[in-house]
Amino acid sequence: MSFVHGSGASPSQEGVEKCPGCLAGRRALIAGSTRGIGLGLAERFLREGARVAINSETDDDDAAAARARLQTYGATTTYIAADVSVSHEAARLVEAAVSCLGGLDLLWTTHRGGRWDLLK
Repeated sequence: MSFVHGSGASPSQEGVEKCPGCLAGRRALIAGSTRGIGLGLAERFLREGARVAINSETDDDDAAAARARLQTYGATTTYIAADVSVSHEAARLVEAAVSCLGGLDLLWTTHRGGRWDLLK
């Protein structure tokens, strides 16, 4: 599995011309994705054809707004609340994403304290 990553260009522009739809059929979990960079990544992944599960620690107004915003891309977006700084919560998040999406091809996190060591 790979993702086109450029050097110097804006992440929102890089790869658009080179690889439209390059994530078609991929299943992605983006932890910390109800606002900011994480939400931008979720939008980009959806535009490129991925099925996406988004996450935040709590199901709050930001989560509801993110779900509504992402639904404009015409794809069903799965939302899973979990605190990824806690091992069993991070494990539950991954298990739920795998169950909802039918597998997982990409895991991206914007959370610096996530417990991803359990995925080894």
